[in-house]
Amino acid sequence: MMIRVMGLRAALLAAAALALYGCSNGRLTEPPESATEQLLISTAVDHAVAALDVRLPPGTKAFVDPAYVDLAPADHVRYPKYLLGGLRDQLLRGGVRLVEKREAADVVVEPRSGAQSIDHDSFLIGMPSFAAPIRSPAR
Repeated sequence: MMIRVMGLRAALLAAAALALYGCSNGRLTEPPESATEQLLISTAVDHAVAALDVRLPPGTKAFVDPAYVDLAPADHVRYPKYLLGGLRDQLLRGGVRLVEKREAADVVVEPRSGAQSIDHDSFLIGMPSFAAPIRSPAR
């Protein structure tokens, strides 16, 4: 009988430890954006750029002006250089010749980005995590 009670206590203790362990919530990534976030944003940029219908005659000289894409680190566009690179690639695939100076261009392309962001949601079953005081054994 004593062994049965000890086994029941051990099982209850293990179940409680597992239940409390499963209620923790933490997020650490290096860099601040996770790989999933980076892939989501870059894939969204790729799809948006691929959907552009650029109807310029092959050989047209174009200048891509980045003035309207937020490039400062505090701005909310996550990957402005990736966006500009994707746009340049799409233009080149269409036969457009890119030029370095606005004056040499037949066409000036002024890209803008309305939003590049991700929504975060979390779901918790059980008790939220909290700091529990732990007493040291009395001596």
